[in-house]
Amino acid sequence: MLPRINRFTNKSQNPIYKMPMKKVRKQINSRIEARFNYAQLWEILILLAGITIFVFFALHYDFVQDDAYISFRYAANFLDGNGLVYNIGERVEGYTNFLWVISLALLKELFALDFVPTARFLGLSSAAMIFILGSLLIKRLVEKNHLPILISFVILLLFCPALPYWTISGLETTAFAFLCFASLFAEYRTPTFTPAILALATLVRPEGGLVFIIILIHRILKQHRFPFSLLFIYLFMLIPFGAFKLYYYGSLIPNPFYAKSGFGIEYIFSGLDYFWQFLSTVGLYGLILLIPLIALPKLWSKYSLLYLFVGIYLAYIILVGGDVLNVYRFFVPVLPVLYLLLALSISAIMATYLSWFRVKPFLGQATIITLSIVLAFSSFTLSQKYAEGCAFGERLLTGKMQFTGVMLNKYMTTKFSVAVSTIGVLGYELMGHRVIDMLGLTDPYIARNPEKIEGLTSTWKERKFNSRYLLEQQPDFIIFSTNFKPSAPAERALMLHSEFRNKYSANGFPMPGGLEWTIFFKKRENIDLSQDIIHPDLTFVNNLNEGFAKLNRNQFDASINYLEAAADNLKEEYALLYFGLGLSRLAQEKVDSSIIAFRRGLELDPDSWLIRMNLAEAAYIKRDSATVFKQLAIIKQFAPWMLEH
Repeated sequence: MLPRINRFTNKSQNPIYKMPMKKVRKQINSRIEARFNYAQLWEILILLAGITIFVFFALHYDFVQDDAYISFRYAANFLDGNGLVYNIGERVEGYTNFLWVISLALLKELFALDFVPTARFLGLSSAAMIFILGSLLIKRLVEKNHLPILISFVILLLFCPALPYWTISGLETTAFAFLCFASLFAEYRTPTFTPAILALATLVRPEGGLVFIIILIHRILKQHRFPFSLLFIYLFMLIPFGAFKLYYYGSLIPNPFYAKSGFGIEYIFSGLDYFWQFLSTVGLYGLILLIPLIALPKLWSKYSLLYLFVGIYLAYIILVGGDVLNVYRFFVPVLPVLYLLLALSISAIMATYLSWFRVKPFLGQATIITLSIVLAFSSFTLSQKYAEGCAFGERLLTGKMQFTGVMLNKYMTTKFSVAVSTIGVLGYELMGHRVIDMLGLTDPYIARNPEKIEGLTSTWKERKFNSRYLLEQQPDFIIFSTNFKPSAPAERALMLHSEFRNKYSANGFPMPGGLEWTIFFKKRENIDLSQDIIHPDLTFVNNLNEGFAKLNRNQFDASINYLEAAADNLKEEYALLYFGLGLSRLAQEKVDSSIIAFRRGLELDPDSWLIRMNLAEAAYIKRDSATVFKQLAIIKQFAPWMLEH
């Protein structure tokens, strides 16, 4: 340790004055270098620890989002020489992540890597780069004592479930967030690279154009002139992509924009609701926005770009109506910037107020880290169960749909078409078969020509459908996301058509274990829309939906009440209603009445092997062996899968 001058009363007692000047300089430089290396080592250790813990958190969710398989199917068709299409021969841009799809296809072609582990690796790599870029940006922006800010930034990122959740999902969300963050980093460090990074971000997601606009606005405000070079380079890099889209798809705008998005008061209210879900959990009821706003007068001059990014991007999320997927996906690109701004704001506020009390620097830094831990843990507590529940639900959905696809391929050997409201993993399992998205993501007619039914409500945010057009396509199978229960508006609208009710039989595959079934509606004969009658009373479909919902919750009395009310609303006999009534009465051990319901349902729909199976079960309880053997023989001949488990 170097001797301190103030320990001695005069120069003669101080050994430093007895040293040669070169030696003094060498010791001082050595000490400075040691301190630098020591601080740098701490930064590296903090980053390594943060990234390691983050990977553990991400792997904990262990799910693949159903929508990710849409990209996988596009990539698989591309590699098979069928073009960048979802259905062979149908040029529809049903994805919004061109570079992500191409990257997955390229990596599989070069290294024979499966899509799921590749997508997860790219997501985890992108998340790691966000941590590293955050560290570099903090060192760039903060002149001294940046270690507490780095620790705060890492802690805040770690304990927000949204980032690890979407990192492992198989989607491009985290890769896009990384490129957004990288474009801001380039603006602060090497602005000449900004347009190239923005172009890459736009190729990953269309919202890259929004990030370009934000940076364009910031340059105008900062430079007081229009940045033509930024505009020209950005557009020049995207011209080939735009030309490809116009030539190949006939449109610059991806089809999901028409299917999912829109503008107007309805979307703004939906966006505000989506924003409040984020704000009341991860956002700690606005606290993570309030703290940066308090620090705005002190930080604006240096961090105006970060403020503009957060403010404009949040306004965009509200304007387009939020997202149809759970766990704050649209906020993921904002989170690294928001948490960096939050860490900087906490530091600035604490530096101001703690200086009044002349608190030692060490205590001030400890206070900054402590506050970040409190905020991060509070956010984690409010949102973690929700994120875990969503991951569990997604695993159930993808597992069920994957099993359905496998069984359809196994037992329906001829070419067939399927209409479904969740086309991801099912479509990926049914490569080569036409899969119609009931929500219009990969169907331009549904997306651009939505049907309107006044009073039709649902909790789904995907509001666009065209049930008449769907029936015109004569799909061999129609699959609801929630088995018998018509949940999505597209599913509810189908139930109003007499041709759907009369021409499609409710059937299913028993899942391993035999306790759960995956349900599909199989076409018995061709649809004739000239004979179709649309039921005018929406109360019918609402009661049917509630009846099967209560049945799923084992509330059998309520289920019977709703299903009987649906029958009264419909004013005609429907096999599915009799089947639901039979299930509820069988669960109540009212075997005789359940048999009556099953028999009547079978008279209306003799091709419903599911009704036959439950009739055989009820007959077995009554020891009616003749009925049991008769029904099982028919099932074995026409639907052998019913007896597989």
